[in-house]
Parts: sequence; structure tokens; C-alpha cells
Amino acid sequence: MKILILWMTCLFSSEPTPQKVYEYCIQQDILYPEIVTAQAIWETGWFNCDNCSLDKNNLFGFTTGGPYLEFEDWKSSIDYYKYWQDKFYDGERNYYDFLSCIYKTNTNRCIKYCTDPEKYVQCLQKTIERHKNDWINN
Repeated sequence: MKILILWMTCLFSSEPTPQKVYEYCIQQDILYPEIVTAQAIWETGWFNCDNCSLDKNNLFGFTTGGPYLEFEDWKSSIDYYKYWQDKFYDGERNYYDFLSCIYKTNTNRCIKYCTDPEKYVQCLQKTIERHKNDWINN
């Protein structure tokens, strides 16, 4: 009985988990849902950070140059990611390369997803390698 209650609590909980994020990414036709799930994990400290973008239901640390964007719920954050991905990703480059340099300004400066793209990509790859079966096969 306890297992059933725990399972139902996890299933119907409104809190994000890697499995829920991955599944919602699939539903929204987001490209590279395993990478996007790993991004959400890293940006939110496995969905446990305090005083971070998660406080605003923002799984990815999106800003418009100021404070974090605020979303109604975590799924809205993924919906925004889909909009962002469709706007900037042309599908012609490796997605990790894209995150390292989303686009170049007219002065040839790279606009990056994060401050240290090399380390960020390595962290995403390791997270996927070690944990993706936890959220993909459940």
C-alpha cells in the first residue's frame, strides 16, 4: 500500500522530475529532449536549488538581460524553451555546438547559453551518460 501511495504521489505531483521533464519535452516535440532534460537538471541543481530560477518555475535560467523570467508552472518554462529552440536552432549544427554559440552578433561575438560552454557541455554529457536510463526507461 505504501508503494502505491508513493507512486501515485510521484505521478500526480506538480513538482518537476527528470522523467516528467523528459516526457513533457517529448510531448512538445522538443529536439534533443535528453540534452534539454540534462539542462534542466543542471540549471536547477536536480530541481532542489534555493534562490534560483526554479523559484520562478524557470527550469533553464532564462532571462531577458535582467531577472529570471517567471512562468506559471514548470511546463510553461518548457513551452518557452520550445519557442526559444525554434527561434534560434537551425538544425544544421551539433546541438552542443549550438549551446556553445547560439548565434554571432554583427561584431562576431558569440552569444552563448552559459558562461563556460566547454564545462557545461561536459556536465550535460556526463549527466546523460550516467542517468538518462533513470528518466527515459521509466
